[in-house]
Amino acid sequence: PGASASVTRGPASTPTPCDKCGKDRPTPTRVRGTAVGQEAPALSLLDLEGKTVRLSDYRGQVVLLNFWATWCGPCRLEVPGLVMVHESYKDRGSTIVAVNLGEPRERVAAFAAQFQMTFPVLLDPAGQVRSLYPIRGIPTSFVLDAEGVVRKVVIGAMDEETIVELIEPFLAS
Repeated sequence: PGASASVTRGPASTPTPCDKCGKDRPTPTRVRGTAVGQEAPALSLLDLEGKTVRLSDYRGQVVLLNFWATWCGPCRLEVPGLVMVHESYKDRGSTIVAVNLGEPRERVAAFAAQFQMTFPVLLDPAGQVRSLYPIRGIPTSFVLDAEGVVRKVVIGAMDEETIVELIEPFLAS
């Protein structure tokens, strides 16, 4: 099992009647992609326990989707902030989903234990997600609203304060 994607158009809302004729207007569509305003591409990867996890499992939550690797210095610097934010915001409708790019499960599991990564850590050993999420460098993070729409894209490491500033506007009051 690896990454999978759906790049078809899908309904974004229910039809609404036209003010003039009363007939239903065409349903707007939302394109899947990684640009701000697009619905994030579907993905399905294994976690550290071998369980299949889908991005759609987190619908209804604000998701910070983070792409990283254990050998990446900036990624290592970013992880403590990710852990702190996850612990502080997980009960407020937010989660962090970390996708490791191209490393063996054992190495990633040891890293996750060392840094006490309590959020979902997914494995992309063959790099299949790169075709869905064409990132230019790591770490790269996508902030997804509760509907799975990309709201922010950040290339590079973030500190805890920056992560909070990114997700808070999308949390329910």
